[in-house]
Amino acid sequence: GPGARAWLDSIVANVIPQKIGRMTLAHSLFPSGSVRSEYTISRMRDGIYGERFYVVGPGAGHDVDWDFFLKNSPRDGSGFVKDVTTQYGVFIVAGPDARKVLEKLADADVSNEAFPWLTMQEIPVGFAPGVRALRVNFVGSLGWELHHPIEYQNHLYDALMQAGQAFDIQLVGMRAMDSMRLEKTYRLWGTDLNAENTVLEAGMDRFVRLNKGDFTGRDALIAQQQKGVPNRFVTIEIEADDADPFGN
Repeated sequence: GPGARAWLDSIVANVIPQKIGRMTLAHSLFPSGSVRSEYTISRMRDGIYGERFYVVGPGAGHDVDWDFFLKNSPRDGSGFVKDVTTQYGVFIVAGPDARKVLEKLADADVSNEAFPWLTMQEIPVGFAPGVRALRVNFVGSLGWELHHPIEYQNHLYDALMQAGQAFDIQLVGMRAMDSMRLEKTYRLWGTDLNAENTVLEAGMDRFVRLNKGDFTGRDALIAQQQKGVPNRFVTIEIEADDADPFGN
């Protein structure tokens, strides 16, 4: 809706993408400046009600985020929020050959020039129409998140596995993903990003725009910045055999 941008801008610390297809990583904060939740926000094509944005948050935080959105969404009719969680499935295709796999299935140019990092396009993939392909992932390698209509999930899975056979495609578990994201120093919501430390202490300064105007937690961040940030997130490498790395 016409008020969607202003509303989103008031609840996250980063700026909202201007161009259609652009994406940003943004955090909603508590008044203390600590992290309430983390989102990717993509600017979609305008709809009949005005600007549209696709907001993706942590799966484990769905109920908390939905409650937060409902309680804080515009009351003047200038914007509304729709929960489409159950309407979409998500596959992550990541790794050095991810583009080669997607090229076999996508009816679109997925080159780096046509589909750069931190952008989103709605494209057909296999027989699945309207796949919201996000050039981002939590593994720390080349890859896409493929948000697809849930009724096409079985087909798309089979198509991806078949297209990836030539590149020895494999399934990757959550613990393996956690290990890889730690190597990239990607922060995990709920552990590294939490209610105890501010977003500045988490080292996420580049995703905070204090000069953009008011948003929840801004005053606390300015005060902490002036006083001096007391703690800093770091990644430590430990030499160990047969160890299972876990964050926090």
